[in-house]
Amino acid sequence: MLCHNCNLETVEGAAYCTHCGMPMLHGCPSCQANNPQASAYCYACGTSLLAASAQQAGPPPEAPFRPPEAYWIEEAYRGEEPFSPGEPGRSGPAAPVERGGFWNRFVAVLIDALILAIPYMLVSRFAPDGGDFLLPLAYFVGFWAIWGATPGMRLLGLSIERPDGTRIGPGRAIARYFAALLSLALLGVGLIMAGLREDKRGLHDLICDTVVVQREPASLSEMVNDFWSSVRGVAR
Repeated sequence: MLCHNCNLETVEGAAYCTHCGMPMLHGCPSCQANNPQASAYCYACGTSLLAASAQQAGPPPEAPFRPPEAYWIEEAYRGEEPFSPGEPGRSGPAAPVERGGFWNRFVAVLIDALILAIPYMLVSRFAPDGGDFLLPLAYFVGFWAIWGATPGMRLLGLSIERPDGTRIGPGRAIARYFAALLSLALLGVGLIMAGLREDKRGLHDLICDTVVVQREPASLSEMVNDFWSSVRGVAR
């Protein structure tokens, strides 16, 4: 871009010459009159100088073509398995997982209570010294840690996970059990939070950084096979 005063090259789009300090001028495409660089319209004929500049600039350049192999190389560099953009099941990001609703969780607790009823009465009768406390502790913590869900939850397609989709493990299962007792002790407010919050998390979920997700309900045979697979996985 040449300065009209000193004829030296200056910065493109500058309002003043970087050499002599004079205001930069640019010609009107209609009448060829010189106008200050910051002018929006020609002072002589009124032509829009901004529209003329946009036409001279032309359309933005197109992005270079990238073959599918380029995506393969990028994903291999990130440690991911290369895939073709048209490959089934790998065409885009995974859909968000649905969270378990309050009423499904409530019904799951009722089912677990029915399962525990007879063993609980037997333990309370024949082992009154703390047995009635240890039975539900072992039931919930054991199933959460090994299976990610109790039988009542699995019947309704619910499971407990970390926000990243991984299992919660024994330590977090124990912490969640006592956090659930705290939620119950606060007049049940911590449990009701799961029905009021958009992310469906109760107080015990927030304390232990867990979520309850909704999946397809499992049949009895699927539950048995899945449970023993989980037990074998823990044993290994």
